[in-house]
Amino acid sequence: SYINLGSGVTSIGKEAFGCCDGLKNIEIPRNVNTIEDGAFGGCGLKEILIPSSVTYLGAGAFYGCTSSQTDRKLLYRFLK
Repeated sequence: SYINLGSGVTSIGKEAFGCCDGLKNIEIPRNVNTIEDGAFGGCGLKEILIPSSVTYLGAGAFYGCTSSQTDRKLLYRFLK
C-alpha cells in the first residue's frame, strides 16, 4: 500500500523492496541520496516521489514496476 520512510534513511539498498507487489505508493525523504540497483524492481508502484537530494539511481531501480491502472505507467515526480 503506502510507505513513508523515516527521516533517518539516507540510502535505499539493493533490491530493498524488490517484488513487493502490494507496494503502491512511496515517499522518499529529502535526506535520501542513493537508490541502489533494483531497489523497487518488480513492485506494484503507481507513484513514487523522488527528492532532488537523490544523486545516484541504480540500474533497474524501478525495472518491471507495474500498475493496475489502465495506462500501466509509473508516475515519477522529482521534488525540488
